Amino acid sequence: MRWRHTLPVIGGCLCAVLPNGCRSPASDPVAPQTRAKRICVGRCPVWSPDGHGIAFLDAASYGSDEPSPLTIKVLLLPSEVRTVGQFEGETDLFWLPGSHHVVYGDGGRLLAVDIRSKSVRKVGRFTGKGAALSPDGKWVATVRPHPSGVPVGNVWISTVEGTKNTCLTDFRALGPRVDRHARLSWSRDGQWIAFAVAPVGLRTFGVSKGRADSEAYYAQERLLRHRGIWVVGARTKRAMRLTEGYDYWPSWSPSGSEIAFLREGGDEMWVVDVASRSAKRLPGAWFDSVNWSPSGDRLAYSSVEDSCIHVLTLPPTFLRFLRESGTGSDLRP
Repeated sequence: MRWRHTLPVIGGCLCAVLPNGCRSPASDPVAPQTRAKRICVGRCPVWSPDGHGIAFLDAASYGSDEPSPLTIKVLLLPSEVRTVGQFEGETDLFWLPGSHHVVYGDGGRLLAVDIRSKSVRKVGRFTGKGAALSPDGKWVATVRPHPSGVPVGNVWISTVEGTKNTCLTDFRALGPRVDRHARLSWSRDGQWIAFAVAPVGLRTFGVSKGRADSEAYYAQERLLRHRGIWVVGARTKRAMRLTEGYDYWPSWSPSGSEIAFLREGGDEMWVVDVASRSAKRLPGAWFDSVNWSPSGDRLAYSSVEDSCIHVLTLPPTFLRFLRESGTGSDLRP
């Protein structure tokens, strides 16, 4: 069975996280007040580099409890939908830079399908889970165990040819591991990778049933202390935590200044300013995934509630409010 969010909705109010971790009420005048526009049925949307199309997965194949191929579709805005292919895999969809090719992972191979001719070609390979293609198409980020052999998920990068394998994180001493369900997201300049440390259960994170209850408890406590959205330098290996919560599915903005992410099992969608670490919740609930448009003023997301893709337009005042909030932090490669 494919993993799906099953937690119930928790409220629908807007609030902001202040530098001290407190939440402010929804009276903020810069909060988005307009509803998102529903554009088509589907899951896991990914904007094309030119912003004229959205690749996504067919909702029926994605939500099936039985093993079945995932169907890739492309929405050519405003309304033309094309079915371009099927695959058996667990990776997200990506676009090759400046092309009409959608990339997906299948059996350790990175394959690219032409949305016009539907022809498929191999563009690389990878080892691990959650393969994410870099913006320049030369590197792949994945989640794999630490090289020491400790079965704790960490972020790795390698070339698309499968060489120069490098482990960027080391969570052995901290206890948690990178969430194998949540996506990895590259910054537009290829310098940073956003990921989630999000405990979804003791068994998922390597705590066996045979351990004593107290040991399992402390293992879970370590996860809770470090959960949230993190970023790590692709060259420097410098890791920093940006949020504190049950957060996952990060998506960098084109400017690299903000990251959109989901919280509380998909009940909430937030945006965090990377420099100030100020975060603000967006309207709605029952989110399944989120992806930032190349223009930087829109978010595409899919909803578990209606299995549809929606586009939310962010007013300029919203992003400006985030950048002017918080205490600031040094996030340079």
